[in-house]
Amino acid sequence: MAKFESTSKYFRQKRLDSEITQAELARALGFSSAQIVSNWERGICAPPMASLRTLVKVLKLVPEEVANVITESNRKIILENLNGRKGPRSKSKDSRRRS
Repeated sequence: MAKFESTSKYFRQKRLDSEITQAELARALGFSSAQIVSNWERGICAPPMASLRTLVKVLKLVPEEVANVITESNRKIILENLNGRKGPRSKSKDSRRRS
């Protein structure tokens, strides 16, 4: 499971609904490559906080909805970590050294 799965699905769907390509969105946000948008949509990372205001404007999103999606995603990640259900990418430094 991708770390930011719920945010990735949300932002991808909103971008598609707006009929904007990843490259167009990246340029509108001031990035030179569409790779950053691709990373959000694959759940590798979440959009940087500094880009959220522009992202909301470009995709014509409701700020409260965006805040709720991001908050819920982070809540799930925190709870998984607290309950010891870490994904394969989140091995501790100690376990990587022993391997």
